[in-house]
Amino acid sequence: MHKKRRKLFILSGLLLIGGGTSAAEDPGRSGDDRPYGPMAKFTAVLEQVRHHYVTTNELRYEELVTHALDGMLQALDPYSRYMEDDEYTRMKDDMEGRFGGVGVVISSREGMLTIVAPIEDTPAFEAGLLPGDRIVAIDGDPVEGVSLDEASSLLRGEPGTPVKLKVYRPENESHLSIEIVRDEIEVSSVKDAAMAEEGIAYVRLTQFDEPAAERLREELRTLRDEGMKALVLDLRGNPGGLLRSAVTVSELFLDRGDDVVRVRGRREEEEETYRITRRPEYPDMPMAVLINGGSASASEIVAGALQDHDRAVLIGAPSFGKGSVQSLLPLDDGSALRLTTALYYTPSNRCIHEVGLTPDIEVPMEAGTWRRIRMAHLQEAEGGEPDAPADLQMERALGVLKGILIDRGRAH
Repeated sequence: MHKKRRKLFILSGLLLIGGGTSAAEDPGRSGDDRPYGPMAKFTAVLEQVRHHYVTTNELRYEELVTHALDGMLQALDPYSRYMEDDEYTRMKDDMEGRFGGVGVVISSREGMLTIVAPIEDTPAFEAGLLPGDRIVAIDGDPVEGVSLDEASSLLRGEPGTPVKLKVYRPENESHLSIEIVRDEIEVSSVKDAAMAEEGIAYVRLTQFDEPAAERLREELRTLRDEGMKALVLDLRGNPGGLLRSAVTVSELFLDRGDDVVRVRGRREEEEETYRITRRPEYPDMPMAVLINGGSASASEIVAGALQDHDRAVLIGAPSFGKGSVQSLLPLDDGSALRLTTALYYTPSNRCIHEVGLTPDIEVPMEAGTWRRIRMAHLQEAEGGEPDAPADLQMERALGVLKGILIDRGRAH
C-alpha cells in the first residue's frame, strides 16, 4: 500500500518545488509589511522562554523553533505542515514503497479529523465507516490537535495488525468504537459496468488512479456495442486520485479545447489551465453524474467540468469540497515545508475548496443508506439475497435520461 500513500498525496495536488522568495521579491507584500520587527519580537519571546520557563534546561533552541514552525504552518490550514528531516525522508520513502492501511481518505472539517470516504472493498468500508464520520481517538489516544500527516501515520501499519478507532457520527449523533485490521489496499477503479435499462448504461468509478481512464474507455466501448445511448456515471464515495487521470477521463466526453480545471496560485503567472487535447469518443451522449458528500478532489474536477460545459446533469447531494494543492519546499538542512500554494477552479471559475459542487438536481440521501445500497450490491454479486433500500438518486438519473432520449426521438 505504499502505492496508496503516493496516491493520497497526489489527491491534494502535491508538488515538489525548490528555492525561496525573499521579502523584496514578494509582490503580495505591502510596503509596511516587513519581517524585521516581527522577527525581533519572535527572538525576544524565544529568549524569555529560554531564560524563564520552568523546565528551561529541557528546551533547546532547535526544539522551540520547531514548535513555533509547527504552529505557524498548522495555523494556515490543515494541509500545510513543517517536516523535520527524518519525517521528510519517511514521506519520500512512503511515496515509493508499500505499507498497510485501512483504506480511508481523511481531511479536516471544523477542526475535526473527518473521513472523506472509505474506499470500497477495504477494511474501512467493511467495518462500516461512512463519509463525514469524525475520528475522535486512534488506539485510545485523542486526536484533537493531531495533524493530518500524524493521523495518517497512526492509521498505517503492518498488514494484519489492528487499529482501534473511536468515531463520532454526526448523521445520528452516535459514538462508535471500531476495530479494523490493516491490509494492503488494492482497489478496482471501474466497477459495476452494465446496462441499467434499455439504452441507458451505468458505470461506477471508485477512484482516479493511473489506469482508470483506460479501463473506463474499455467498459464504455463494450456498453456501446450493447446498445448504450445514455450513461449514468457514478462518482459517489469517490475520494479522488490523480489530476491527470481526471483530465483523461474528461477527454472521453468534452470537446477538444475545452477547459477541465484551473490550478491557481497567488501570483498570476502561477495559474495553469488543463484543457482537452483530443477529440472525444462520446461528445453528444446524454449523461447524468451522481455525486455525494464522499465525492472529492478529482471527482469534483470531472463533475464540475461536465457540469460547466453542459455535458452532464449532476444529481445527488453536495460534494465534499477538497480542492487545494500542496507544494513541497525543501530546506537546506534536509527538512521541508508542505505548503498550500494553489486552489482548483472549475471552467466557470468556481472554487472547489471547502465549497464543493451543488448538484443540478438535489436528491438527499443519508450516508448510511448509501452504504446499505453498496453492501446489497456486493451481496448480490456474491450470489446472496440483496436487501437494499431504494436508490432514489439512481432512479432520478434514469428518469432524467429517459426523458432526454424520448425528446431526442421526437426530434428525429
